[in-house]
This record gives sequence, C-alpha cells and structure tokens, in this order.
Amino acid sequence: MDNIEKWLVLFYKIPSDSSTSRVYIWRQIKKLGAIYMQDGGVILPYSKENMVSIKKLSDKVKELNGDATILISSFYDNEKEKAIIEEFNNTRNLEYKELLEQCEHFFAEIEKETEKQNFTSEELEEVEEEYEKLKNWYDKIKKRDFFNASMSEKVNDTLLECQKRLEEFLDKVYEAIINNRK
Repeated sequence: MDNIEKWLVLFYKIPSDSSTSRVYIWRQIKKLGAIYMQDGGVILPYSKENMVSIKKLSDKVKELNGDATILISSFYDNEKEKAIIEEFNNTRNLEYKELLEQCEHFFAEIEKETEKQNFTSEELEEVEEEYEKLKNWYDKIKKRDFFNASMSEKVNDTLLECQKRLEEFLDKVYEAIINNRK
C-alpha cells in the first residue's frame, strides 16, 4: 500500500434554490480538472496546488450557504484507483481531441488566406490571436492533465506545427508588405 497515490476528495452541497451557484461550482470543478465520483463528490490527485484550489472552492461553497468537507484519502482498491486515473485520462483526451479539431480549423484558415493571398497585417493579427487562444487552451488542459493522457504529445506536436505555419504566414505577410512599399 506504500505506492498508493494520495487524493483530495471534496463532498459538497449547494442549496437547491440556486442554480447559478450550482453552475458556478460545477464550472470551477471543471477548471480544476476534478472528476465526479458521485453527485456532490469530486476527486483530485493530491498536490499542494490542488489543496489550495480545493480549499478555495470549499470556502466558496460555504459562502454560497452550502456545506463542504475535504478529505485527504487513498484507495484501498488499486483497481478502483486505476479506473479513476483512466477516467481522468479519458476526460483529458476528450479535451485534447476538441483542441485538435480547432487546430485543423487554424490550418484551414491559414490555407484559405494563403490561397486568397490575403497577406495583410490585419489578417496576421487575427491568425496570431487564434494561435494564442490555442496555446492558452492547451496550457489549461495540460495543467489539469495529472496523469499525462495519451493525446498530450500529439497535441503538443500539432501546436508546434501551428507555430511553424504561423511563422510561414508571417514571412509571406512581411514579404507582401515590403513588396508593396517598392
């Protein structure tokens, strides 16, 4: 039992008359990357950072006239722990899949603008902003990817390809701007 992971478990209740409060707490749980074990019961791998985050969430539940209890725990059943870890990874992989779909849209946008030869600073700014959104989204997912989900590396490689295509597009914009000044 020495190798068993420590876990943070939060049990909470929010007054049923406040759907706004329930949705707010649900969104915060999603941002943390926690997994629901049951209605009102979520789990996260133990870390100091997760402890601080779950404590803040607990305080917010209480502020919303709810009740919250935090436990530091471990699994007695290794198979159940493996299943929970698999659920964490499956959830992250779904998020990574969504991000990959958005990367495909990014590639299509650059291709479309290249075909139209729309090499303007405005278009470059738009493409750069989209790339930053993709990177930020990846950083958020990666932060809650506690067990290195299988799609993480593929998404990282795809973002490197996004960066490469952005730089190629930047070169074309720069060239077009220089050529238009001549």
